[in-house]
Amino acid sequence: MFNARAVWAILPPDFNHTIKYSIGAVAEVLLKTVQNFLSGGSNTLKNIFPSFSEGYFNADVKRELVSRGWCPSEVEKAQNTIDSLQLLHVARMMDKSLPKRNHSLCTDVACNACQINMSDFKLQHTNKECLCGQLFVNPDTLTQILKDGQIPLLRLVGNLDNMEAEVIPSGKDTPFIAISQYVIS
Repeated sequence: MFNARAVWAILPPDFNHTIKYSIGAVAEVLLKTVQNFLSGGSNTLKNIFPSFSEGYFNADVKRELVSRGWCPSEVEKAQNTIDSLQLLHVARMMDKSLPKRNHSLCTDVACNACQINMSDFKLQHTNKECLCGQLFVNPDTLTQILKDGQIPLLRLVGNLDNMEAEVIPSGKDTPFIAISQYVIS
Protein backbone atom coordinates (compact mmCIF):
# COMPACT_ATOMS: atom_id res chain seq x y z
CA MET A 1 0.00 0.00 0.00
CA PHE A 2 2.94 2.35 0.41
CA ASN A 3 3.63 1.77 -3.30
CA ALA A 4 0.91 4.25 -4.26
CA ARG A 5 3.48 7.04 -3.89
CA ALA A 6 5.89 5.12 -6.11
CA VAL A 7 3.14 4.68 -8.72
CA TRP A 8 2.44 8.41 -8.58
CA ALA A 9 6.11 9.24 -9.05
CA ILE A 10 6.27 7.46 -12.40
CA LEU A 11 2.98 8.78 -13.81
CA PRO A 12 3.34 11.25 -16.67
CA PRO A 13 2.29 14.85 -15.87
CA ASP A 14 -0.73 14.64 -18.19
CA PHE A 15 -2.02 11.40 -16.61
CA ASN A 16 -5.78 11.34 -15.98
CA HIS A 17 -6.45 13.35 -12.79
CA THR A 18 -9.44 11.23 -11.73
CA ILE A 19 -7.57 7.93 -12.02
CA LYS A 20 -4.49 9.29 -10.28
CA TYR A 21 -6.45 10.53 -7.28
CA SER A 22 -8.59 7.38 -7.22
CA ILE A 23 -5.35 5.43 -6.66
CA GLY A 24 -4.52 7.88 -3.87
CA ALA A 25 -8.00 7.54 -2.35
CA VAL A 26 -7.69 3.75 -2.20
CA ALA A 27 -4.24 4.08 -0.63
CA GLU A 28 -5.59 6.64 1.83
CA VAL A 29 -8.39 4.30 2.95
CA LEU A 30 -5.94 1.43 3.42
CA LEU A 31 -3.48 3.59 5.34
CA LYS A 32 -6.21 5.03 7.58
CA THR A 33 -7.33 1.47 8.30
CA VAL A 34 -3.76 0.50 9.28
CA GLN A 35 -3.46 3.66 11.37
CA ASN A 36 -6.75 2.89 13.12
CA PHE A 37 -5.59 -0.69 13.79
CA LEU A 38 -2.21 0.45 15.15
CA SER A 39 -3.85 2.95 17.49
CA GLY A 40 -6.44 0.45 18.71
CA GLY A 41 -9.20 2.68 17.34
CA SER A 42 -8.30 5.53 19.69
CA ASN A 43 -7.32 8.08 16.99
CA THR A 44 -4.14 8.83 18.94
CA LEU A 45 -1.92 8.39 15.88
CA LYS A 46 -2.75 11.37 13.74
CA ASN A 47 -1.12 12.01 10.37
CA ILE A 48 1.48 9.27 10.63
CA PHE A 49 1.10 8.57 6.92
CA PRO A 50 1.57 11.12 4.14
CA SER A 51 -1.47 12.76 2.62
CA PHE A 52 -2.42 11.99 -0.96
CA SER A 53 -4.30 15.26 -1.39
CA GLU A 54 -1.32 17.32 -2.54
CA GLY A 55 -1.92 18.61 -6.06
CA TYR A 56 -5.62 17.65 -6.09
CA PHE A 57 -6.65 21.25 -6.73
CA ASN A 58 -5.20 21.66 -10.20
CA ALA A 59 -6.38 24.46 -12.52
CA ASP A 60 -9.21 22.30 -13.94
CA VAL A 61 -10.59 21.40 -10.50
CA LYS A 62 -10.43 25.05 -9.40
CA ARG A 63 -12.30 26.17 -12.55
CA GLU A 64 -14.90 23.44 -11.96
CA LEU A 65 -15.48 24.57 -8.37
CA VAL A 66 -15.81 28.22 -9.36
CA SER A 67 -18.29 27.20 -12.09
CA ARG A 68 -20.31 25.44 -9.37
CA GLY A 69 -20.60 28.70 -7.42
CA TRP A 70 -17.56 28.41 -5.17
CA CYS A 71 -15.75 31.60 -4.23
CA PRO A 72 -12.02 31.54 -5.05
CA SER A 73 -11.35 32.16 -1.34
CA GLU A 74 -13.36 29.01 -0.45
CA VAL A 75 -11.37 26.99 -2.98
CA GLU A 76 -8.12 28.25 -1.47
CA LYS A 77 -9.30 27.54 2.07
CA ALA A 78 -10.37 24.00 1.14
CA GLN A 79 -7.05 23.43 -0.60
CA ASN A 80 -5.11 24.55 2.48
CA THR A 81 -7.19 22.87 5.18
CA ILE A 82 -8.55 19.56 3.83
CA ASP A 83 -6.02 16.77 3.59
CA SER A 84 -8.38 13.84 2.99
CA LEU A 85 -9.08 12.83 -0.60
CA GLN A 86 -12.52 11.56 0.43
CA LEU A 87 -13.42 14.96 1.90
CA LEU A 88 -11.97 16.78 -1.09
CA HIS A 89 -14.03 14.64 -3.44
CA VAL A 90 -17.23 15.26 -1.46
CA ALA A 91 -16.46 19.00 -1.38
CA ARG A 92 -15.82 18.95 -5.13
CA MET A 93 -19.32 17.59 -5.72
CA MET A 94 -20.96 20.42 -3.74
CA ASP A 95 -22.92 22.83 -5.90
CA LYS A 96 -22.88 26.30 -4.36
CA SER A 97 -24.49 28.11 -7.27
CA LEU A 98 -27.64 29.03 -5.33
CA PRO A 99 -28.25 31.67 -4.26
CA LYS A 100 -26.54 33.24 -7.26
CA ARG A 101 -23.53 35.36 -6.29
CA ASN A 102 -21.01 37.28 -8.31
CA HIS A 103 -17.51 36.21 -7.23
CA SER A 104 -15.73 38.09 -10.02
CA LEU A 105 -14.23 40.59 -7.52
CA CYS A 106 -13.21 37.91 -5.02
CA THR A 107 -9.62 36.89 -4.38
CA ASP A 108 -7.94 33.81 -2.96
CA VAL A 109 -8.06 35.41 0.49
CA ALA A 110 -11.33 37.37 0.54
CA CYS A 111 -14.89 36.94 -0.65
CA ASN A 112 -16.31 40.25 -1.83
CA ALA A 113 -19.63 38.91 -3.11
CA CYS A 114 -21.60 39.46 0.09
CA GLN A 115 -20.16 42.77 1.21
CA ILE A 116 -22.50 45.66 1.92
CA ASN A 117 -21.52 49.13 0.79
CA MET A 118 -22.61 51.09 3.84
CA SER A 119 -22.68 54.38 1.91
CA ASP A 120 -25.42 52.93 -0.33
CA PHE A 121 -27.24 50.99 2.40
CA LYS A 122 -30.33 52.55 3.98
CA LEU A 123 -32.32 51.23 6.90
CA GLN A 124 -36.00 51.14 6.06
CA HIS A 125 -37.43 52.67 9.24
CA THR A 126 -40.30 55.14 9.43
CA ASN A 127 -38.32 57.71 11.41
CA LYS A 128 -34.86 58.26 12.93
CA GLU A 129 -36.00 57.20 16.40
CA CYS A 130 -37.43 53.88 15.17
CA LEU A 131 -35.99 50.92 17.06
CA CYS A 132 -38.21 48.22 15.56
CA GLY A 133 -36.46 44.91 15.13
CA GLN A 134 -33.49 45.97 17.25
CA LEU A 135 -32.56 44.15 20.43
CA PHE A 136 -29.90 45.44 22.77
CA VAL A 137 -27.78 43.49 25.22
CA ASN A 138 -25.61 44.58 28.11
CA PRO A 139 -22.05 44.64 26.70
CA ASP A 140 -20.51 44.26 30.18
CA THR A 141 -22.44 41.03 30.77
CA LEU A 142 -21.46 39.74 27.33
CA THR A 143 -17.79 40.58 27.91
CA GLN A 144 -17.74 38.87 31.31
CA ILE A 145 -19.30 35.68 29.91
CA LEU A 146 -16.65 35.59 27.19
CA LYS A 147 -13.84 36.27 29.71
CA ASP A 148 -15.14 33.35 31.78
CA GLY A 149 -14.63 31.12 28.74
CA GLN A 150 -18.31 30.42 28.25
CA ILE A 151 -20.52 30.75 25.22
CA PRO A 152 -23.04 33.57 25.53
CA LEU A 153 -26.66 32.74 24.81
CA LEU A 154 -29.55 35.10 24.16
CA ARG A 155 -32.71 34.59 26.12
CA LEU A 156 -35.63 36.38 24.49
CA VAL A 157 -38.13 37.63 27.04
CA GLY A 158 -41.55 39.13 26.40
CA ASN A 159 -43.75 39.02 23.32
CA LEU A 160 -43.55 40.33 19.76
CA ASP A 161 -44.75 43.79 20.80
CA ASN A 162 -42.40 44.12 23.77
CA MET A 163 -39.37 41.86 23.49
CA GLU A 164 -36.05 42.11 25.30
CA ALA A 165 -32.87 40.09 25.02
CA GLU A 166 -30.90 38.89 28.02
CA VAL A 167 -27.37 37.52 27.69
CA ILE A 168 -26.82 34.41 29.80
CA PRO A 169 -23.87 32.02 30.02
CA SER A 170 -24.23 28.61 28.46
CA GLY A 171 -24.31 25.56 30.67
CA LYS A 172 -24.21 21.85 29.97
CA ASP A 173 -27.92 21.59 30.80
CA THR A 174 -29.00 24.87 29.17
CA PRO A 175 -31.21 24.14 26.16
CA PHE A 176 -30.70 26.40 23.16
CA ILE A 177 -31.43 26.79 19.48
CA ALA A 178 -28.61 27.88 17.16
CA ILE A 179 -29.56 30.55 14.64
CA SER A 180 -27.02 31.66 12.08
CA GLN A 181 -27.05 34.51 9.62
CA TYR A 182 -23.90 33.21 7.93
CA VAL A 183 -24.50 32.04 4.39
CA ILE A 184 -21.93 29.92 2.61
CA SER A 185 -21.47 31.55 -0.73
